[in-house]
Amino acid sequence: MKIKVMRKTNLWRCFNILGIILDFIVSNLGKIYGKLNKCKHKLRLFLFNKNLICNSQIKDKEAKNIAYSILSSKILKAVPYKNINLNEFIAVFTQVNKSNNGYDHKICILRKLGENYTSVWQKKSSFLIESLNVEDIDNDGEEEIVFIEHGSGTGSWIRKLNIYSMKKDKLYKVEEYQDYNSLSSSYSPTVKTNFKLNTQIGKAIEKTAKKYGFLKKRIVDLEDKKFAHYKWHEMNGKKRNGFVNLKYYNGKPKYENELHKKLEIDDLIWYSYVMEPLYGYIKSEDKHFVAYAPSFIQNFVDCFVSKNRERLFFTCCNDEGIYDFEFDNSNKEIGEIKYYTHYNNKKIPKVKSLESIANNKLLINKDMVISIGDLNKT
Repeated sequence: MKIKVMRKTNLWRCFNILGIILDFIVSNLGKIYGKLNKCKHKLRLFLFNKNLICNSQIKDKEAKNIAYSILSSKILKAVPYKNINLNEFIAVFTQVNKSNNGYDHKICILRKLGENYTSVWQKKSSFLIESLNVEDIDNDGEEEIVFIEHGSGTGSWIRKLNIYSMKKDKLYKVEEYQDYNSLSSSYSPTVKTNFKLNTQIGKAIEKTAKKYGFLKKRIVDLEDKKFAHYKWHEMNGKKRNGFVNLKYYNGKPKYENELHKKLEIDDLIWYSYVMEPLYGYIKSEDKHFVAYAPSFIQNFVDCFVSKNRERLFFTCCNDEGIYDFEFDNSNKEIGEIKYYTHYNNKKIPKVKSLESIANNKLLINKDMVISIGDLNKT
């Protein structure tokens, strides 16, 4: 009797253990299945990257002919590719003529459907497209379309990295914009993105952006004469009236644009360059300084005249007034700027020419005489 009870007890224990094992397997089956799927995907990705499971694809020349047959426009580049599921695509860079003799650029993706191809995505651009490439930036077996746009105008430029993911049906962007119209604007371009940085795709896009020359470090060295106008704005802001700090640099001014006007008084030479600040150069000391840096790059110094070495009257291209710069008597590292918009409470007209005549008077536009003492700010 005892033997039968023991047998039943052992059998019951075996069933319990088996039940526990089955419960463990069932509860972890999802995890095991997930790990197996990951291993399977990694193996498939490895074989795909080694071209071991990818059938031969069409050549670039054939891809270009197919693209023209579908899009009927000038094909600048056609890149055939496949994804890990062996779907066949062609990334196309095309030029679309406009009715006014201009043209737009367009990026298209063609997908193979049966023996033919059909357009499944396109992006039109009014900018110039400088490159088109197909890359698997995040190594998931799905190729992304990478193309770069750029454009420029008077005093500004823009450059955009575009990465289109067909898997997520999203166009990711890294945009850099620089405005040179303002001499007080930042030296480093403004960067805009439309994705989260601390994600797998975000890190992959950042890496790709660096590869294509985006996100470079640009630093202003305020002690370098190349950045003299930045130093002036760092010390004085957008000041038009009041005392200003002057920083002296060794040698002649470092400029990038053509000379507009030059005035030499004793050992001091005043320089006005197109879209540059107003420079002064002291020959006896071989040093130069920025006397005034306008905020707007097109508002550079147009005319100037001087009664003596210590004082300069000047005008700017877009302002309807006269500036008066004068060195501080006791400290040559300080100057004072006054911006006069009126004389005898009358508005000063747009100044196209400025001359100095006797008795502390200025000749404006060849026919208007103004006494310096009659200049006022309002």
